[in-house]
Amino acid sequence: GFEMLRNEGFDTCLVNAYYIKGVKGRPKSDHADCIWISRLHCYGFLRASFIPDGEVSALRSLWDCRSKIIDDIARYAQRINSELVKMNFRLDLVVSNTLGQTGLRIIEAILAGNHNAHSLLKLVDARVQKTTKECLAAFDCNFQPDHLAVLKVWYQCYRDQQRQLHELNEEIYRMLESFPKKASMADLPPEPLNYREDCLEFPYKLRPVLYEIFGTDLTQLCGIGASVAMTFLSTVGTDVKAWPTAGHFTSWLALAPINQVSASFRKSSKTARSANPLRRALVNTAMILQRTESYLGENHRRLKSRIGPATAKVAIARKLAVIIYNILKNDLRTIRYDAEAYLRHRQEKELKNLRKKANRLGYALTAVSA
Repeated sequence: GFEMLRNEGFDTCLVNAYYIKGVKGRPKSDHADCIWISRLHCYGFLRASFIPDGEVSALRSLWDCRSKIIDDIARYAQRINSELVKMNFRLDLVVSNTLGQTGLRIIEAILAGNHNAHSLLKLVDARVQKTTKECLAAFDCNFQPDHLAVLKVWYQCYRDQQRQLHELNEEIYRMLESFPKKASMADLPPEPLNYREDCLEFPYKLRPVLYEIFGTDLTQLCGIGASVAMTFLSTVGTDVKAWPTAGHFTSWLALAPINQVSASFRKSSKTARSANPLRRALVNTAMILQRTESYLGENHRRLKSRIGPATAKVAIARKLAVIIYNILKNDLRTIRYDAEAYLRHRQEKELKNLRKKANRLGYALTAVSA
């Protein structure tokens, strides 16, 4: 209904029901409730939710559908492995990925009627490190008809979901090509070290088209890949002017603490709960950053030892959101800061604090050459 009214030219306002729930005097009937909501809106008590434009909203629908399909694929993969285990066919002990190239060949051979362990052994890739004896022991099982029937159903569902994922990826890429461009692909920076996006299974690389849409290469930031950039594009778009400052943006992402202070006593400073997909993507990226030799990686490890891992990953996710916000708002180039830059920044900050403390005590610091 909201999209229909907006397409007809009405100035609509979509409000979170949580804001209305906390206001006292709310009537219980639908008719009186409509009047009460209109009064609150006239008084300025209601704040409109952020709704992206048509292209970003359509991309959000497709990207959300893609996430659900990936969840279904993972669910069917678990069910396939569960049926194999019920038949005592321990393919998971032979290969690391049950539904890799070797696993798919073996499962298709089993469904085709090939139940001989020595014949199935020939389908195992030569790079598998298990010995022949170990493979034959894992393939010694009892293929019951009921388990084979269930395995066939889950395998067909898995294949159907894979096919739908490929079709949806092509549709998403066609939509990305129709987005307005801010830069030329000829100015695309060199690809970052160890950058990969083959796991996304798109027909073409997303990094060049994302560079044209954003006008800058977000993948130059450590930890930011095509998946996170796509989540940002499908959730926010390329224009962050809806939030006046970076603080407003991080508050919308539920990455800023909600300070509950009463009589100079802070009762709580936790972040709000949120199902925002961009928040989840940034928090996952922050967990990856702690294993990197980068500016945010060094910062994450320092915060983790001081305030704990749960709070540290939210703090780093907030810093990352602020960096991306400033890059897009000010049309900046992405810069890769390393761990040495962070250590220099910490050293300068500690030296500045020491000078302030010395001045308060009536002393002055002087540099001494080694």
